[in-house]
Amino acid sequence: MSKSAVQIDLVWVDDESQTMRIHAVLSGGKLASEEMYFHLYEETDEGRQLMPGLLHSEDESFLRYVAEWGYADKSNIAFELLDRPLEIGQEIKRIDTVESGRHEYTYRIVELTDLLA
Repeated sequence: MSKSAVQIDLVWVDDESQTMRIHAVLSGGKLASEEMYFHLYEETDEGRQLMPGLLHSEDESFLRYVAEWGYADKSNIAFELLDRPLEIGQEIKRIDTVESGRHEYTYRIVELTDLLA
């Protein structure tokens, strides 16, 4: 199967001004990256913030990734994907686990850009 490098642009479905961009390797249209660089634009108490990070696959299935915000600072944030080729409109779940409980956010893929074309 051929591999390709892609840029995945996503929006948070509840507020599309909050975006995420991931750089990844695909094989057969599915994620094939053990690690992926990303950056997230989110509204915080201090205003719009850029938060760069790294996503680490939990296993060889490449369906669940844990976020690292820098200097091996693993977080309690995971991203879950469906076991199918990525496509525009597909949704990805973000799960934040904090002391007060579990919070789920849904992101939607709005653009897939082949970085090798």
